[in-house]
Amino acid sequence: MKLTKIRIISILAAAAVTGCALPQSTPLLRSAITASAAESSDTCGENCTWTLDSDGTLTISGEGDMADYTDDAPVPWKAQKKNIKTAVISDGVTYIGKNAFDGCSGLEAVTIPESVTGIGESVFYGCTALKSVTVPAGVKSIAKLTFQGCSGLTEIDLPDGITGIGDYAFYGCSGLTAFTIPENVTSIGVNAFAFCSKMAEITIPADVAEIDACVFIDCTGLKTITILNPECKIDYDEFRRMVPKTTVIRGYAGSSAQAYAEFFSQTFEEISAPEAPLRGDYNGDNETTIADAVLLARFVAEDSALTDAQIEGIINHTPDYDGDGLATMLDVTAFLKKCGEA
Repeated sequence: MKLTKIRIISILAAAAVTGCALPQSTPLLRSAITASAAESSDTCGENCTWTLDSDGTLTISGEGDMADYTDDAPVPWKAQKKNIKTAVISDGVTYIGKNAFDGCSGLEAVTIPESVTGIGESVFYGCTALKSVTVPAGVKSIAKLTFQGCSGLTEIDLPDGITGIGDYAFYGCSGLTAFTIPENVTSIGVNAFAFCSKMAEITIPADVAEIDACVFIDCTGLKTITILNPECKIDYDEFRRMVPKTTVIRGYAGSSAQAYAEFFSQTFEEISAPEAPLRGDYNGDNETTIADAVLLARFVAEDSALTDAQIEGIINHTPDYDGDGLATMLDVTAFLKKCGEA
């Protein structure tokens, strides 16, 4: 049983007055004194727990989702935020709750497992010492404010499956010099990259239909911006205000990017349109041969030994030859006939 604070003081006072050595219960006293430096722990979700070690490592363990937190219902480690240096999310946790590490200014490194499929808003808000982050493949969007104010962040790896980047997601990440937006992204929020002053180049994916207001405001180091959607809607007033005059606008001939550049007498650099994939080149050797027909036949037969890459190669190179919307042996026959005529 731990000694109370009053009991500890009484023991010390008695020892000082009598000049006697501490009694044999000294080990209990030592354990009571060191208890304050021991681990802190509690729950942080229905089936999740947290532990903060004396070395500053915060570990989130368990199964399922962490809880979300707000100003009115703050994280249970709020009083110890400044002591957190490393965050380790254990395998089995599926969601990092809102505001989980908001204001952890001493957080330098974080480990996120593949089991995580969601990251809440403002999770790393103001983590100025955080240097790099790898977001697992199952995460489909970056929520608003997620990395706002992470001025020490120099590297972030986003998975290909990301489809959306929320408002203010990377606002104030002034340490980022390069950033790759996954090609599957369809939306980029307001102020998403504002004040990323060292970012030198960025490419807007083809499925982004509109560049929202102030996405790149005060990106003073931006040398090139490539816009892959030839019809991407650009807000002239806002875009003009946020893109430096010296930034080179890159895009396709006749695109909205070219129109914008010419309207403001800004340097435009034309990019070549991607070549259409060779129809029937299912094995990727830039030819259509009997080997491709064999792959197509295996695909039609639903051969379970086909790899994901082989299946993707077939789907991306138009297996439907007779136009019925299906891939059948009739298509294999049509393909073989085509090969014979070549």
